[in-house]
Amino acid sequence: MFATCTFIALCLLSGTGLPSPAQGAAQQATSAFVTQRVVPVVSTAPLVNPGMGLYLAGTLDATDMPPDAWFASLLQIGYFRDDWAVLEPDAEGQYRFDDYFNPIFDLWVNRWHKRVAFRSGSSTRAYPLLS
Repeated sequence: MFATCTFIALCLLSGTGLPSPAQGAAQQATSAFVTQRVVPVVSTAPLVNPGMGLYLAGTLDATDMPPDAWFASLLQIGYFRDDWAVLEPDAEGQYRFDDYFNPIFDLWVNRWHKRVAFRSGSSTRAYPLLS
């Protein structure tokens, strides 16, 4: 169902219109037996899944990822995990979002051109390496 809706939407958006039933049957009959063979190029380079690549536990130390580090080009996301008390340390409703997020965005997004992910909970002490 989804594939049919997607096909119809693409036909309408492209301006080609919908094929007639005869055209559709002819295309389906001829394309049902078309096989495309893909042979990847042999490589020793790391296989990267763009946008879903390596994560690095969040750091604000720029020396943790020098530009010539072997993983610098592979790393795509910095992962920060803190207790909610870090964002709201003094009293309920008094947040320190700018103090927390600005240094992270300055280093990770503006300087390193990487994405960041955040997770916060009432306690992250169960995961001491990430807190």
